[in-house]
Amino acid sequence: MALPAALAVGCGSGLRTATRFHGTAQPALAAGDQIEEENALPLGYASLGTVDAYCTLTEGQRRMHGEWLSDVDCSVTRLVTVLRERAAAAGGELLVGRLCYSQKLSPAAGARRVRVSCRAEVARPDDDTLESRPPEQQRGQAARSFAAEAWRIRVDFTPALDMPRRSPRRGDLVHEVGVFPAGQVRLGSVAVSCRHGCSREAVHDGVRIAAGRMGATDVAEVHCLHRGRGWACSGVATTYEVPPSLSPISW
Repeated sequence: MALPAALAVGCGSGLRTATRFHGTAQPALAAGDQIEEENALPLGYASLGTVDAYCTLTEGQRRMHGEWLSDVDCSVTRLVTVLRERAAAAGGELLVGRLCYSQKLSPAAGARRVRVSCRAEVARPDDDTLESRPPEQQRGQAARSFAAEAWRIRVDFTPALDMPRRSPRRGDLVHEVGVFPAGQVRLGSVAVSCRHGCSREAVHDGVRIAAGRMGATDVAEVHCLHRGRGWACSGVATTYEVPPSLSPISW
């Protein structure tokens, strides 16, 4: 008897993937952060196929429920990072002719939505080029990247009452602090989780990313716990009641 579709998916990996690769994979030669880019296929290289990825940015959100972290942090930078990761896994060494573009989607609840997409050809040295390489030109192992895990991580943000509207900030500009900073106001509570297929580091980092999207300068009281086969982390997004640039102390 055939299994129901939903059950069949559940028996597989069940993981939401960041990218799609169309082609023939080969043994890995490089790590994601070692993948370089060219405008055209260089001499001595062969095409393995193509890779693409996309995310959807919703502007002006004040509340989030079950949003994918990849959409919360939707950017060309993240998309290019996952293209490189996937190209490396497919045995590639180059992204060729990379193209990124955006497309307006129908508004959701009055909010403007934009789909950002990137695609590229994946290439690797042909056999003759590989054989002619001296041993010292072989690629080494690089640090693991967690960019693709954002497609499996969910984000909730519950705003505080009378939450002041703030411009979004990059996650790497948000500071993590142990206790609620003096002189700041609470923007809201952030909860980030992944059911399986994610690392603690990626989920933990998602708290800062989500807080930054809501305009936080800091995230306080961050806690993480192991939940089933996944992780859940939470924190409090905060920001200055009066931006330092407007404070008389800084005049």
